[in-house]
Amino acid sequence: MMQRWDPVASTLPDVVQRLVTLRDLHEQATRFGQVLVRLDTTQQEMAGALKDNAVLLAEVQKTMKENLAIVEDNFADIDARIKRLQK
Repeated sequence: MMQRWDPVASTLPDVVQRLVTLRDLHEQATRFGQVLVRLDTTQQEMAGALKDNAVLLAEVQKTMKENLAIVEDNFADIDARIKRLQK
């Protein structure tokens, strides 16, 4: 009866080694999957932040144009006052 199990017993160390290697591979795959999830989350957060920044930039540009127009009007008013005072 023991002779029947001898071939199986001789392959057992190889099978155990393969299982250990496979376990390590599965653990690496799990870690890789977790990293991918974190990368995807980070990418989505960055995309949202970029979208928000684009909106804020557009608002700043609009405000700067409005402020520039006000400053130009103020300079024109000051220039007109100076010319009136010089007469």
